[in-house]
Amino acid sequence: MEYQDSDVLLFYGIIIVFVIIYFVRNKRSKPETTRKAETGSQPDYHRTPEYPVGVRNAANAAGGEIKGIFVVVTSSEPQTQLVAMSLSSQTLNKGKYVRVLLCGPGGDIALKNGKEVILKPIDKSPQMILKGLIKSGVTVEVCPFYLANKEGASESDLIEGIKKADPPLVADGLLEPGVKLFTF
Repeated sequence: MEYQDSDVLLFYGIIIVFVIIYFVRNKRSKPETTRKAETGSQPDYHRTPEYPVGVRNAANAAGGEIKGIFVVVTSSEPQTQLVAMSLSSQTLNKGKYVRVLLCGPGGDIALKNGKEVILKPIDKSPQMILKGLIKSGVTVEVCPFYLANKEGASESDLIEGIKKADPPLVADGLLEPGVKLFTF
């Protein structure tokens, strides 16, 4: 039996259609974050991300309301610190609970005589916003390990309103339902 060119083309056409269907279905079944990582494109920040089981905050998974945020700052980078303080301030302005823990190099912004870097476009330093958060009643703590290991630093060197963290109370704050954790 001899095949004509049209028979061969039809056969390969059908194979190509099945391959395309396979890849389209496979691509749809992967989470958005996996597809973005594979393609190298930037994630869509306006879309609710898909999380693996166990990653979402328990309040979100149960459909509960977000009561507030727990922000941990470890970065020494002023821009990163400013983002953390600015987002904390915006969260507070939206009527949500905010708690801040400063650790490692991030603890330097808690010092009275710490280096202040004024950043554009708001012409403020992370410390300026941090002081505003404190005035608004936000709990701001510095890691006890930071103070114990920062040469020459003690609680008296901290900006007024910042206290040394108590690890069991910090753990309670991290585990509180409806509180999301952010690290910078």
